[in-house]
Amino acid sequence: MLEPACRDGHDPRLAPVIAISPKTHDELYHDWRKALTFCRTLPDVSPPEPVTFHMFWRQRRAGFWRKPRPFGRKQALPVKAFFATQDRSRCSLVLWSDEDLSGNGWLRPFRPHLTCRIYDPEVEVCGTPLADRPDLYRQQDGRVWRDGDLFRILALHNYGGVWVDMDMVLLRNLGVLLDQEFVYQWDHFDGIYNGALMRLWKRSDFARELIAGVMALPAHEFNWGRENLKRAIDRGLAITVFPSPFFDTDWQATPDFKPFRSTPESANLFEGAFAWHWHNRWDEPIQEGSKFQRLEARIDQKLQQMGLANGFAREDVTA
Repeated sequence: MLEPACRDGHDPRLAPVIAISPKTHDELYHDWRKALTFCRTLPDVSPPEPVTFHMFWRQRRAGFWRKPRPFGRKQALPVKAFFATQDRSRCSLVLWSDEDLSGNGWLRPFRPHLTCRIYDPEVEVCGTPLADRPDLYRQQDGRVWRDGDLFRILALHNYGGVWVDMDMVLLRNLGVLLDQEFVYQWDHFDGIYNGALMRLWKRSDFARELIAGVMALPAHEFNWGRENLKRAIDRGLAITVFPSPFFDTDWQATPDFKPFRSTPESANLFEGAFAWHWHNRWDEPIQEGSKFQRLEARIDQKLQQMGLANGFAREDVTA
């Protein structure tokens, strides 16, 4: 069973290794080339303390019929990327879902190293102000915005660690960034924030404020995600906001990018970036030569070199 992460040893008075903000490094937030040049100067180091990464995939769609949306090739890539890039001596991954994913074929090579848990919001809200608000914690929508935003808040509040969206592919070790709480900039905009990749301490002030925001903001589209982050920061809660190109370079570099099609831009894998975000599009077919396929091939090769090969032929995997 996953135990809540411990904050023992973390001293918030220590200066972070990477101390930047829009006020001190404006150019990194509005020039993706300068942002990547800066990223390439950052060392590949282990996290200062053990850290849990959290991902969530809902197997059933919202609505009366609860149609399946099975964990498959696209969902597997973020998991594979974690094992290909993060220091497993300090980093662990918990994959949450509304159903048991431990028998999924795509996860077979990682079973000894991966924790699969079933997400029960009624359990995770215990001990929080949301415990008596089933009208809030039972919210769902077809795009998993409301329940996905609520889940990441509860997971980071209860256990601490790093949240990674299921359409986010880690490209390198995050260790140098993990000595501080952070979110990142929304596209090229100032004063708007994204939690697709987010690091919080267990039960931190910021995490508590996000729970308060769920109770204060109506359940609608981005309210519990983007608007909730803005609410907390506008209320004076301290957190680092990293430039969008650190994790989401296409957003600024190629606004109309096609992650699953082979295009002239597909070969630009943005060396130095910490992650790549493909922004949903779960039902689009994957073309050979697309950025997704290129990154998948690179990550598969790295896993084979590490001894974490696929362990099965792709055609033998259902879902």
